[in-house]
Amino acid sequence: MSQNNFLKYYKKLNSEQKEAVNHSEGKLLLVAGAGSGKTSVLTTRIARLINEGVGPEKILAITFTNKAANEMMIRAKNLEPKSAYSTITTFHGLALQLLKKYGEAISLAFPLEVVDPQENKALITKATKKILKSLNFDVKAFNQNFEFKKPLTQQNIVKCIEIILENADMKTFVDEQMFDIYSVSSSYFTDSKFIIEKINTIVKRHDCQTFPNEAINAFFNTQTKVVKNILYFYFQSKNTVDEYGKVNQSILTFEDLQIYLYMLFKANPDIGNEISEKYEYIHVDEYQDTSLLQSELIHELQEVHGNLFIVGDPDQAIYQWRGASIENILTLKEKYPDLIQKELKTNYRSKKEIVNFANTLIKKNVNRIDKLSKANDERQRSNTIVYKKFHNGYGEADHIIDEIKRVSLFDHNYKRFCVMYRNKELSTILERQLFEENIPYRKLNGSNTSINERVEAKEMLAFMTLLINPESVKSYERIANKPAKGITPKLIESIEEESQNSKITFTQAAFKMQEENSSKGLNNFTELISLVQIYSGLLQSSSQESPSEIVFSLAKDSGYLNYNLETMMENLSDRKKLLLLNDFNSFLYLKEEEKVLTAYYLSLLQKYEYDDELQSYNALEILESFVEKQELDDTDGQDSKARETKDNKVTFTTIHSAKGLEFEYIYMIGMEQGIFPKEDAISNAFQGKLQLMEEERNVMYVGITRAMKKLTISHVDERVIYGKKEYYEPSQFIKEMGLEIPQEEGMWNV
Repeated sequence: MSQNNFLKYYKKLNSEQKEAVNHSEGKLLLVAGAGSGKTSVLTTRIARLINEGVGPEKILAITFTNKAANEMMIRAKNLEPKSAYSTITTFHGLALQLLKKYGEAISLAFPLEVVDPQENKALITKATKKILKSLNFDVKAFNQNFEFKKPLTQQNIVKCIEIILENADMKTFVDEQMFDIYSVSSSYFTDSKFIIEKINTIVKRHDCQTFPNEAINAFFNTQTKVVKNILYFYFQSKNTVDEYGKVNQSILTFEDLQIYLYMLFKANPDIGNEISEKYEYIHVDEYQDTSLLQSELIHELQEVHGNLFIVGDPDQAIYQWRGASIENILTLKEKYPDLIQKELKTNYRSKKEIVNFANTLIKKNVNRIDKLSKANDERQRSNTIVYKKFHNGYGEADHIIDEIKRVSLFDHNYKRFCVMYRNKELSTILERQLFEENIPYRKLNGSNTSINERVEAKEMLAFMTLLINPESVKSYERIANKPAKGITPKLIESIEEESQNSKITFTQAAFKMQEENSSKGLNNFTELISLVQIYSGLLQSSSQESPSEIVFSLAKDSGYLNYNLETMMENLSDRKKLLLLNDFNSFLYLKEEEKVLTAYYLSLLQKYEYDDELQSYNALEILESFVEKQELDDTDGQDSKARETKDNKVTFTTIHSAKGLEFEYIYMIGMEQGIFPKEDAISNAFQGKLQLMEEERNVMYVGITRAMKKLTISHVDERVIYGKKEYYEPSQFIKEMGLEIPQEEGMWNV
């Protein structure tokens, strides 16, 4: 059956696609233009390898989002069911999988704890508070010594430290000096001038308007010791050691996962070779978005066999601001002289005129691989691209709403329409008017909260994590005082200090403190710890209870479920209130839309337990697998619930969030010089520095190539942003596309 599926699908591929699918040994770079069917090529190649006798477990495919990985797995299994035994994952997912197996070789403590950006910020905040207090640094006194327009705050310091650790330039630095970061004697942050330069660059790049530049500069210029100590304490808190010097806790961020994997390869060549031998055929999607570190990880993975199938397009490189290096794909031939390069040129998504204008624009870039896409449908059409000029944002909004209403007059099919922009602040007027016209819309640029970001979901994940690791401090911090039991943040902090000072575990420190100086909060906390230990033991025994039953029992016996119910009761009907009070099993099946996310999350675990691929797992392994899946979910911020919805709504999105999507009708608003392209790209280009401008042009290219039938581009003479009216010239990209700019308000059609 799978052979028939594969052959049937293979016959539908064009000659370029078949050529790529048939590539077997060695290294291939497939330059895949927008809408060219790259995912079809990747999945068909995986199916072909398996059909020709390659063991599915020897195949690895890496992409950037869970959504993309899941889609690739589904399509691969449809062509060849044995693909289910291949590894199709993200960089973070692969790193965690390998570190769980080999991490002891680099002294990682188990079970590993992965923290999301919000939890990592909490660690930074804790380190900042700790160091400011221990060094007697008084923020108020510091401000009195200067005359700042905006005084420095503790929140400013936390944000600065957070950005230092996150920003793209620093990530490059991390890639080059990763071993030093985790060294106790690290001199990583001794150069205050370096820090000041980076902070100034970041503040400007990220439009951090709440940052008091002079106060931050003064702080980092005069308080190097404070900064170093905060960073040192932060790294130390993620890797605590016992009295024998052994690491007993490893807390990893998403970036840490990749750094530690690279350390594993470099420190243990034998293990690296073992991993490379396991994955004999490696596929990498969206290679233009890889960082220097990810490029080196790929190199290590192919070291033994050299079989590397890379897919990417430098014209769609739009993530250099978060650490991606376009040089990885542009210099690939230099790195691998035996590399074969092929291209997918046919765009199956967009009409001919749209493809042609996108080609005209992107040819202005210098740092790219020379290729031109062609439309699958070569027929000439009119009104495929419309360029409009307006006096202000109200005229722009009126035109878009009128057209949406006209086109959808009979079918009300709103999901065909997308409003796209470079900056999310540009959508305010149009959103307000859509609302007034009762036209439904959704936003994909971060305004929707995914299930895993909701408080209830994080709390249930904390209970699950404690069952796997009863020493998880961050999990106790999240749920220990719900309902209120006197277990304050200050109490938990004091237990942490005792743990570090006495070189004992966190829970041992809690019991030690209770014996020495009992209190209501300590008594309640040790009771919770004992409860966690009992159910953790039950999970690890041969108990007949399922993981979801054990999690439910722990949450219920701790008092959390009753507390959680009380906070939600007002949102439920009388019938459901009665149901909840009398039947906890029914409670498990209430839907997320009814705002009982605790139950919804448990039902996800319950469903997960019946996955055919987990039948050989014990209860602990099932729960570990589920928690790992949730911890790594939505790491790029783009796979939100709103992104998955099939609701009939107009879509609002930044161009970055639209990557990988397509719409029949796209309205690209805000085509003003200084907005798109951004001001810093313009000033850099004026000085001969082209990187930012070329990335802006890539962003524009990506936006254009999301359109299937019609693209409307518009600019206004005046626009109000952040309450301030500004006057703008048309974006240079309009002329670079070959469009003529009308002198008066009106439009120009293609």
